[in-house]
Amino acid sequence: MNYSGSVNLDEVGWYIDNCEDGKEPAKVGYAKPNRAHNIGEKHPNDLGLYDMSGNAPEWCYDWYGEYSDELQTNPTGGEMPEKKKERYRVIRGGGWYSAEDGCRVTDRSKGHPEEDTASFRVVRSVLPRDAAK
Repeated sequence: MNYSGSVNLDEVGWYIDNCEDGKEPAKVGYAKPNRAHNIGEKHPNDLGLYDMSGNAPEWCYDWYGEYSDELQTNPTGGEMPEKKKERYRVIRGGGWYSAEDGCRVTDRSKGHPEEDTASFRVVRSVLPRDAAK
């Protein structure tokens, strides 16, 4: 799958080409409406999570850096740079203003935590079904 939950981004995510509101002609680099959409307006992925591709890009814990050439499972990126101005975090998922390519599950961009904006997800463990009784 190219996107989280589908090979067709229109099914699972908001991005620049499907955020048209019909009131103004599209401008290059901007989607309309100029905002994120409500969660759950597209299909979820196989884990039941919505908007993992498109709508709002998400910060990752990883420092942005080159990956090793070795085969890896869950690579974590680079080490924390010594210079604060070079400390970029990984951003994944693309947003409502992103091109289709930027929403692929393999796409990785970077942002400085003090200068750029992105979203984050609050994640918590789920109790086994028997423990909830």
